Amino acid sequence: MKAKFLGLALITVLALLSCQKELSYTSDSDPVPEQKNGLLSKRITEVPDLTLIDSFEYDSKNRCTRLYSDGIIGPGPYVVNYFYDFYYMGDEMQPYKITDTSQGRDMVWWIEYDGQKRKILDSVDYFGMDDLQVTRYAYLGNRITASTTLYHADTVIGRSKDTFDLDGNNCIRYVGFAEGMGQVPDYWWQYTMTHDNKINPLSKLNIAKSVLFGSSWTELGDFDALNKNNYITATFSSTTSPGPSGTITNQYVYDADGYPVSATGNNSADPTWFVRIKYYYNK
Repeated sequence: MKAKFLGLALITVLALLSCQKELSYTSDSDPVPEQKNGLLSKRITEVPDLTLIDSFEYDSKNRCTRLYSDGIIGPGPYVVNYFYDFYYMGDEMQPYKITDTSQGRDMVWWIEYDGQKRKILDSVDYFGMDDLQVTRYAYLGNRITASTTLYHADTVIGRSKDTFDLDGNNCIRYVGFAEGMGQVPDYWWQYTMTHDNKINPLSKLNIAKSVLFGSSWTELGDFDALNKNNYITATFSSTTSPGPSGTITNQYVYDADGYPVSATGNNSADPTWFVRIKYYYNK
């Protein structure tokens, strides 16, 4: 679980993406995603010592049914492979359950929503590890909070709280705090972000508000779905936690419809650090 999150958290900082249509947490229904040039088939992210390949499969309703995530780590290389399956009730566009049975794993992730189709609960059960992770979400104005409790063998071993501040289009500030969670000491961190005015393809997916938006400790969880546009800069700060200090700056190449086809980025605090991203779409 932790190794998987590290890879996903890394790309969260580098290239969190969002859609052309403004997301509404008060919508009574979720529109079917557009097929034309809107659905990602694959995204490849490269940073020093890590290549992450995310591939998406869809059903006839353009609902994501499986996500493959392959990581190539270090000069070795060490390869990790994951796949996640998504389950739906009837014609609902948001999944109620996700499973990870790749490489013998046994994870079941349940998601609950309120009457406005907003996610209010993640419950992730790692049966082979006897771990349970529960995250509850609260919405107030332009702020969303996610409060997580991590259990091992029915004993609380950690808690965290994530706060997301939006400007109406994008998440402009993200603050996290964790105690326990296998980390010593407890720690606090913050990202502040600026954005372009182009389309973020990840939140075109039907799983965006369910899966690609979550707490920092939820499997696959980050805050992709909170952004209408793509990150131009992301500045990290923390009192206790190691991380990508300095400001990451991304530059994008877009197609004629305003979707990114590639991105490159650098870190002001580390001239040796880089990110390269390529996007592939269904036709």
